[in-house]
Amino acid sequence: LRVINTPRRGIGKAAIDRLTRFALDANGSLLDAARAAGRVPGLGRAAARSIGQFVAMLDRLLAASQGPIEELMGLVLAESGYRESLQQSEAPEDAERLENIDELLTVARQFDERGPESGGLEAFLEETSLVSDTDEWKDDQDRVTLMTLHASKGLEFPVVFLVALEQGLLPHERSRDNLDQLEEERRLMFVGVTRARQELQISLTRYREFRGRRGTSVPSPFLMELPRAEMEIVDLGAQTLP
Repeated sequence: LRVINTPRRGIGKAAIDRLTRFALDANGSLLDAARAAGRVPGLGRAAARSIGQFVAMLDRLLAASQGPIEELMGLVLAESGYRESLQQSEAPEDAERLENIDELLTVARQFDERGPESGGLEAFLEETSLVSDTDEWKDDQDRVTLMTLHASKGLEFPVVFLVALEQGLLPHERSRDNLDQLEEERRLMFVGVTRARQELQISLTRYREFRGRRGTSVPSPFLMELPRAEMEIVDLGAQTLP
């Protein structure tokens, strides 16, 4: 339901309602109904044709689902037209979605590099699940919890790790020329710092692979605003790129 008309394929709410009714009457799934779009009562020819093309795309993606994850994701983006639709959009949130896609492709490449033992598509989806640890987080469990700075609001922990304090990440590169956004990024940093009750550890890399490119990292300017006298600075030494 989320992807059948994203980006727009001429499959509107009325067509989806007819598919849903057909699926319920036949005691089948929506995908079963989509495969039989030509027999759905009241469904126009154009909508039926678009639905048929959508099903054919799903079948092609399914056939490629056992291959490398990065290639599969590239195929999804190309076949669906999703990347192109975001590139043509002027909405700021769509620019952010494009950045997220590029970063996800980097994660997929790193997953593929681990080889067949990594577990394939199912394992990749499990690793990159959109369900946040905070959805089921309980403060009586002795474990590490990974979350975004936004998700951490209102929570406190004995020890907090803030990672990737680098220019372009925190503050984000989009805030570089916008003082209001830069101040919002600074407040977000403050949220992370104040989550720690006893100990705060901040880290950054010398090199980072980001959106498929590997380069030298620049420390976040926010680091220069922290009280140096109260910090213990540890340099783990120069790292050699493989």
